[in-house]
Amino acid sequence: LLSPTMYGQSVKPPQPEGLWTIVAMPSSYPNRYVADSGEKTVRRSVYTFWKRGLPPPQMTIFDAPNRDSCIARRERTNTPLQALMLMNEPQFFSASTTLAKRLLDDPSLNSDDGDQKRLAAAYEAITSRPPNDDVRESLSRSLEGFQTLYESQPAEATALVQRCTDPAVQSVSTAPEQIRLAAWTMVVHSVLNLDCVRTRE
Repeated sequence: LLSPTMYGQSVKPPQPEGLWTIVAMPSSYPNRYVADSGEKTVRRSVYTFWKRGLPPPQMTIFDAPNRDSCIARRERTNTPLQALMLMNEPQFFSASTTLAKRLLDDPSLNSDDGDQKRLAAAYEAITSRPPNDDVRESLSRSLEGFQTLYESQPAEATALVQRCTDPAVQSVSTAPEQIRLAAWTMVVHSVLNLDCVRTRE
């Protein structure tokens, strides 16, 4: 989803409600956080507006330097907050749903063993390595489990699909399509949360 656009003004991607409330003075500008929309929400982090008193939490959770001085290498930590953010952050879900939609729409993956090809393609695209037999089996079981879950709870599938900001995803309107897309979203989301993806081993 990352926008390739270069240059331009700082952007304010979606952040938790009430950001800056405790650190903003009435006379400071800007003194409240108003999130941008559209392409601005997926600009590179170098363009993110940075308030010194309260930097963007998504960046600080992943050890972004505070910009007081130049550093050669960022600290690397592994904390529960990082896992919680990756599991719940709306932008990560949008990325998962968009990739799931691309996999389902790819004509080269439409065949009798299409789901197996999609699972392999998703895993390799995210981890940069092909899945072994154990991984394939685990992904297949996950897909089947998520499919069963959303078939019993179609409203949850609809809510998951509607959280995504991609217009192509928003156009998915029938219940069977939403259930299938939601199941694939959760599989992709699970792969994105693997330790080997987060730490780039």
